[in-house]
Amino acid sequence: GFQLYSNASEESFLDDFVYPKGTVFEASQKYAPVNSKITYVKIDMSRGYLFEETSPEIKESQINFANIDCLPRSKVIQIEEGSNLDLKRPGEKFKEFLVEEVDCPKGKVVEEIDGHFIYKVVVERGILVRRKPEIICSSYKKNELLRKDTVFAAKRKAIVSYEGIGNVEFVQRIQGSAWVRATKAGENLLEQIFDHVEKGPFTYVVVHENGVVVRDSADLNAAPAVPHTILPVRRIFQVSERIKKAEDIVSSSSPTVFLHLVPTPGAGGREGWVFEKRGNITICQDVTEKAIKVGISSAST
Repeated sequence: GFQLYSNASEESFLDDFVYPKGTVFEASQKYAPVNSKITYVKIDMSRGYLFEETSPEIKESQINFANIDCLPRSKVIQIEEGSNLDLKRPGEKFKEFLVEEVDCPKGKVVEEIDGHFIYKVVVERGILVRRKPEIICSSYKKNELLRKDTVFAAKRKAIVSYEGIGNVEFVQRIQGSAWVRATKAGENLLEQIFDHVEKGPFTYVVVHENGVVVRDSADLNAAPAVPHTILPVRRIFQVSERIKKAEDIVSSSSPTVFLHLVPTPGAGGREGWVFEKRGNITICQDVTEKAIKVGISSAST
């Protein structure tokens, strides 16, 4: 097997963990000090380093800080057969190192999920936007990078399996249908933001003088439900759940609350959606506690 070094220093010691033959690492940072025989290679998403012999062509300090999400110049390194050297210091017998740089294994898509998803970038260095769901792939638009805390909408998830690396998740943005890597070495590069859902029942009353249109989905721009229904002012109605949408949660300090109607005669006998506020204007008011005290039923009008 093979052990990584704890840091990029000639005083570094080997870590305790031993990686078995066939383990594949991804690396995207390399550092070669001036006139050093040692080049330090940082293994992504870990605290470990590999050491390799500095190329004769390198005459001065060389630092290549690549994006944490494999730029095309990143390395894929695989442990191979070799002698069982006890390397206590880097720089000893490079020709007998137990690793080699290899081409990235070919991935196989093992699962795809379509839907509407909201993600936020959580890694400091950001993530490369790519044309395909592949580890080594050309960038989407001149090395477009999503910075930390960037939020975007996606329409598809793809799980791609790589021999020696394992499963890697990619997500496809709605914008431009470009792809973004979501996981690396078992860690998340993105955080999925979910809708905030509260289950009812809740009781509401319409307070806006023009009433409120019942819509067919939880969206301010959703089409009116069919048949067209308007709940008039002072109408009391029951709500089965209320939802704050993920995209609103990350973009607004006061996200819109959507209300899912319980089918009642006052709402046309079927389900639909309304909302508490539009901007700073209150449309419907929560009167659940008051309704419980006076015993208002779900069929109240």
